[in-house]
Amino acid sequence: MPGQVLIVDDLATSVKVLAAKLTSEYYDVMPAHDGAQVLDIIRSTEPDLVLLDVMMPGMDGFEVCRQIKSDPATRHVPVILLTALNGVRDRVNGLTAGSDDFLSKPVNDTMLFARADSLIRIKRVVDQIKLHQETLRSFGMAADLDWSADGAAGGRVTVVDTSDIYGGNLKKTIEDEGHEVTLLTGAEETAARIAEDPGDLAVLNLDYEGRGPLGVVSMLRSNQATRHPR
Repeated sequence: MPGQVLIVDDLATSVKVLAAKLTSEYYDVMPAHDGAQVLDIIRSTEPDLVLLDVMMPGMDGFEVCRQIKSDPATRHVPVILLTALNGVRDRVNGLTAGSDDFLSKPVNDTMLFARADSLIRIKRVVDQIKLHQETLRSFGMAADLDWSADGAAGGRVTVVDTSDIYGGNLKKTIEDEGHEVTLLTGAEETAARIAEDPGDLAVLNLDYEGRGPLGVVSMLRSNQATRHPR
């Protein structure tokens, strides 16, 4: 799933290291070294993915990400924040800024390529939807889509966790954000329930017992009804 990746870091060495890794996997890379440069590039040449360092002088990665995601023309471009920070608050700040993922330095190559492929695949689906909408709009047949997170209605979320305590806490946290949440604790129950009603999002605990989270994901992806929901 190679694509065009914008690498952003004020340290030229860090950019070169990431560029070498991605180029070896046939990605097309573009370098940037500060926030203002990123915003100029992303508006003129829409990349498939932005790898954005958090700790930069002037405009930090959180603010750059926030500006990318607040612009209707660029908010669908996926952003992965790269940082040596590992605190919960830092990750919350990243998610609040609108980042699509968070990788810790030094970046694991396998994790990097897997996350990049996944996010680029999603962006290409969005690109196809946008193209379809533009084509319909040119014939006067469609209204504009609202891509803003702020305008989105509450979704239906399935939480999968064998722990009633941890799963219950996560359920409450998501419900507090205005979403409808169902807590499931068994692998077979999960597959059957989501096959019956996919909802909008499934959240699986990585410490899930039994078949494990990958087993549950495999079951969901093998079912036509649940292949596309996230």
